[in-house]
Amino acid sequence: MSAVTPVSTFARSYEADVLDAIPSDATVHDFPKAKSERALLVRFTLPDGASWLGGFEAGSLAARACSGVFASPSPTRACVVSCGRVYAVDVAHPERTTVVLPELVTQALPDVPAGLLLFADPWEIHAYGIEGLAWSSGRIAIDGLTMVSADARTVVVRVEDADGEAEERRLDVRTGRPMRQLLSLFDLTAPVDDAIVTERPPQEASRVVVVDGPGVARLADTLAETAAAAGFEVRRSDGGSWTYERHGQRAQVLLGANRLGITYTDDAWFPPATLDEGGLGIAGLTVPIDTRGFTPGLARHLPGTNTWISDWRVSDRSPEPLCFELHAALLRLAPRSNGVWPPPSGSTRWRVEAYSDDLLFQAVVEMGEAAEVSVRLLIVRGEPEAARPAACRA
Repeated sequence: MSAVTPVSTFARSYEADVLDAIPSDATVHDFPKAKSERALLVRFTLPDGASWLGGFEAGSLAARACSGVFASPSPTRACVVSCGRVYAVDVAHPERTTVVLPELVTQALPDVPAGLLLFADPWEIHAYGIEGLAWSSGRIAIDGLTMVSADARTVVVRVEDADGEAEERRLDVRTGRPMRQLLSLFDLTAPVDDAIVTERPPQEASRVVVVDGPGVARLADTLAETAAAAGFEVRRSDGGSWTYERHGQRAQVLLGANRLGITYTDDAWFPPATLDEGGLGIAGLTVPIDTRGFTPGLARHLPGTNTWISDWRVSDRSPEPLCFELHAALLRLAPRSNGVWPPPSGSTRWRVEAYSDDLLFQAVVEMGEAAEVSVRLLIVRGEPEAARPAACRA
């Protein structure tokens, strides 16, 4: 026999003990009526010393299903959890016992300030109050839901996203609905109702925000209107996607079923391109070229790829001779040439390509504003074969 220590400070007018076996002289109140070999045996003792023994049928065979006896917000009522099935037990009147949640409860958490006993299954949260079941959150997780903490206002839960990454979310303990949040994007803000905002860890100079919930379609429209009013060029394409652009700031917004994904970047978040004494620095390599007149632009490493891009502005140089200088310099690093390509009709853009077994270089040289030449250099390291045009593959 083991005494059950309630994990909360809810007041109670009874004692409860979990038994390993039925005493020889005991009569068992079975719930449901039919006796079950998988029942949790609990002896309740009332203030006058009277006691009775209950057998509570298990709800699930799953290993993660929890069991125990928990004090409820009512001092005369206990919540018994038998392998994930929750029973509300009026200790003085066992015949009034009811099943609150049939299965598969994995965790119980008393929230005394809110007057609720919280239950979690792998997908949603349920709140039991003094008058019975107060609310259920609805599905907020694919699987693997855990309650972290609760107070008078908020329930904090940890869920796994579609990629198996853990993330925390906050629910209003009074309703079980997601807490109202404010979505921030650059200098844009939009209130979020009926949805949960999750910020993913930054990647390079990109930020990713995911919003889950039935209110995401309305949020997407509101955000697009806010962006347009703030001077962004907003383009919408078929299939529920938007692109915002303004002065080096870009956002890609994708709307799915109850999910809004936003990836956004700002040129100000990128580091400057590198100028070494011996030439142009990119991806740990130096392209040996005379850098007089070069001014660094931005350097980018595309997240999750082996591709780097760097930009420079060049004064007092002409595109054509500069292209041949770059071509000669690139051949010292990647000895196979795919040529120097002059601009097609109606364009001012030159292109240079060189490659080796593990490198691919592409340079774009173009006359820009104020008689400056822009140079963009792209390098793919490690697996250039798939990136090269078919005409230049060995």
